[in-house]
Formats: sequence, structure tokens, C-alpha cells
Amino acid sequence: SVSKIVDSRQKYTIATGIQELTAMHCIDKLDAIQSKLTSPNTVVLHEAQYAMVKLKGFEGLQFLDTLQYPLSDWQQMRLLKSITIIPNGSETTIIHWLNSADTTIVVFTLRLIRKMQLLSCYRAVLSLQHHAHDKVVIQVVKTLQALENEDTLTDLITIFNQHNAIVQKEVIKVLKISSNRKSVDFLESQLLY
Repeated sequence: SVSKIVDSRQKYTIATGIQELTAMHCIDKLDAIQSKLTSPNTVVLHEAQYAMVKLKGFEGLQFLDTLQYPLSDWQQMRLLKSITIIPNGSETTIIHWLNSADTTIVVFTLRLIRKMQLLSCYRAVLSLQHHAHDKVVIQVVKTLQALENEDTLTDLITIFNQHNAIVQKEVIKVLKISSNRKSVDFLESQLLY
């Protein structure tokens, strides 16, 4: 009881310390922050993850290779906001994350590809169209739309025809804002069907 209160305060103090080091841009404290990437306390863990990305940029995401706990949507948004540049030659790492067994890493990576407009990842994104989780396939649809090319309409129609109503609804949303005039023909055909 008393030890739990002390432990709780200590975790809060650690998280606050990481926040302050991040705000002061203390690069020399990266090793200490990195040691907290395995913390079982989610507050400490999230602050350490955020600090690594804030201080190191894309390279700070290397914790994804050893992630033990899922990334919440909120944490994904925080991390995405901190990424402003993807270094040349990062495609191999990104594709590795796309193939992760952790769906939260896959979703995060799809959001990263979309945000940074990584056109070279189009085929890798498309390869996830048969993923077992609807949440991933929905992100695939959104990402394909963001990376739109001459094949996107055909690819989205294929996804539409192979998935359930949840994914189909997302495809329709994306096609409504598509720049491809032929998407209107598809939408009309669905309306008449």
C-alpha cells in the first residue's frame, strides 16, 4: 500500500524528468532515456518513446523493432507529429515494420507512409490488402488514396470486392474524394446495385 504509493510517485517523477529532458533537448541524456524503453509502466514507456523520436527523429523509432506493448492511437499521433524527415535509405526499415506481427506497428507505419507521402512504398502497402485485421486494411485504403497513382482506382475496387462492409465503407469514402473521374462510375454502379 505505502510502497505502491511511493512506486507510483517514483514512476510519475521519472516520466516528468523525461519530459523535461526532452523539452530542454538534452541529447546527452539519450542513454538514460533509452533505458526506460523497457519500463512496464506505460506513462514512463510512452514518455521515453516520445523523447527518443523527438530527440532523434526517425532514428528514434528503432524501439519499434523490440516493442513489447502495443502503440495506442494517441501515442501513434504523438510520434507521427514529431517525424518531419525520413532519411534516404529508410525504405527497408519501413517495409520491415509493415511486416510486423504487431498490428499497431503496421498501422503506425501505414500512417507514417501516408504522412510522408512515401510513393516508393505503394506496392508494399498494396501487399497488405489481405491482412487479417480490418483496422490494417482500412489504413491500407487510406494510404493508397494518399499515394494515388494510375492504378489506385483498380486496386481500391479490388479491395472493395474482396472485403466486408466495414472495409467497403472506407473504400467508398476514399473514392468519393478521389481525383479519378472513373471513381464516380464505380460509385454509381454500387448505388444501382
